[in-house]
Amino acid sequence: MMNHWILIDDYLLGKLSDEKRKAFERELAINQSLRKEVKLCAELNKSIYKDDVIALREKLKISQRSLSQAKSLNKTLLISAISAASLLIIFALRIVLVDYNPTHTELYHKHFQPYRVAGDRRGVNQGHSAYHYGEIVKLYTNGEYAQVTPWLEAQIKRDSMDLETGLMLSTVYLETNNAEKAEEILTKMLHSTYSITFDETLEWYLALAVLRQGKIDEVKKILMKIVHEDGFYSGEALAILESLKL
Repeated sequence: MMNHWILIDDYLLGKLSDEKRKAFERELAINQSLRKEVKLCAELNKSIYKDDVIALREKLKISQRSLSQAKSLNKTLLISAISAASLLIIFALRIVLVDYNPTHTELYHKHFQPYRVAGDRRGVNQGHSAYHYGEIVKLYTNGEYAQVTPWLEAQIKRDSMDLETGLMLSTVYLETNNAEKAEEILTKMLHSTYSITFDETLEWYLALAVLRQGKIDEVKKILMKIVHEDGFYSGEALAILESLKL
């Protein structure tokens, strides 16, 4: 179990080899529980600051004393003490005496939330019944991305400016490690339309798609624009910029 969390941590820190990273992301694309664990780990990493160092050092001292005393214990208890100390050491290595700088992968998983569909507003004039669309939204909301992807891709081909479908499909691509496809869709929509309702949302998910790929200079430009517009996502955009040490 400990190795499972170490693997997630190594993924967030960019320590995995290309082969292991691709294997991990293939599993991430189909495993909703794993996606939640990665997001949780990213949030926990972000929450660790300098103030934690003192308390952690004290725990390590206690563990060291416990190990010394454990020499008189039986073999089973000694192994347990060593395991506990090892866990503390693993987390100690994650903390430095300067401000912690999260990786772009950690920042992405911390700030990403799937696009939330406003409601079942489609009519039969768009090529499908409201009931059918409602079922698609339900599957999408439940994270059943493999089932909804063909429908969303077909719909965006029929109407490349269907903003809500584009945002759902972009979310699916981001969740299944196809950030390049999400970037392509979002960029095209931003350059082809102006919508007071959707423009900032398109910019925000574009920023996440670019961040997911580690394009730091590009994401900074998009985030600065979002901050300047002072809209719904400006606070989160500023938080990412601050983490990127702008």
